[in-house]
Amino acid sequence: MSDHPITAPAHYTVYPVQPIEITRHLSFCLGNAVKYALRAPYKGKAEDLQKALQYLEWEEEAPSRPLDAKAHRAVAEKIGDVCLFLAEKQPRYSWFQAAFLEYVGFFVFSGDAEYIRGMRSAVEAMLEAMEGAS
Repeated sequence: MSDHPITAPAHYTVYPVQPIEITRHLSFCLGNAVKYALRAPYKGKAEDLQKALQYLEWEEEAPSRPLDAKAHRAVAEKIGDVCLFLAEKQPRYSWFQAAFLEYVGFFVFSGDAEYIRGMRSAVEAMLEAMEGAS
């Protein structure tokens, strides 16, 4: 993917799909949490993870409904692509990001708010690891 500051910024093009290909199917709060969790290692670091946690808190206050089958398939496919990349390339923090994305996939399928808590735990663990590495 080419680096373009508007349509393809470098902190999103490290993945095989840009986060927008996932987030455009999600609620505002959940989509922003995904965006910040994925870009954190490459742009905003701990601040991005704190933003992701805030958006997850707001999502938990008013959880979005499960996606319809078509949107869920699109999200699940893109999450799978990113998780496969994370497993193969093993960039720093990849385990936390993969766990976070798995919880996103479960949540958008089921609507069970317990998965939001799982997302939060994965982001908190990544934040702790990132702050420990500083």
